[in-house]
Amino acid sequence: MGLRRSGNRAPWSPEEDEVLAKLIGRYPPSIMAHKMGRGLNSVTLRARRLHISRRNHVGWFSKLDIMHILGVDHHWVQHFIDSGQLKASWHFPGHKPGMTGASMWHIESADLRDFIKHHALDLQGRPVDVVGLIEVLAWEEET
Repeated sequence: MGLRRSGNRAPWSPEEDEVLAKLIGRYPPSIMAHKMGRGLNSVTLRARRLHISRRNHVGWFSKLDIMHILGVDHHWVQHFIDSGQLKASWHFPGHKPGMTGASMWHIESADLRDFIKHHALDLQGRPVDVVGLIEVLAWEEET
């Protein structure tokens, strides 16, 4: 059946854990795996075991982050990106996000804040993440 374990599994070193922590907010798992010479599952499982989140962005959000904060699906967010009402760029210039590229969109905090202010009625009745929403709106005062 082809179900056998590979005998070449190397344990993770503390140095590799540090590299993983540095790369995790900047690159998708596939690129991190390539850069580290590890498998995709190895990288994602190690990050999960170390409780390292990919959502540690400073000053920007991914499309996936916005979906969770606003309680909407990817079609809803993509509609506003495509119409230009929500300013977004590709996180990796020259690499347009594909069908599963929710984490590849780069939306600046100020742009998300403006969008929320202008589309508050569109969010009425949605299961928004109140804490996340407050953090987005309160960030303006801190900067």
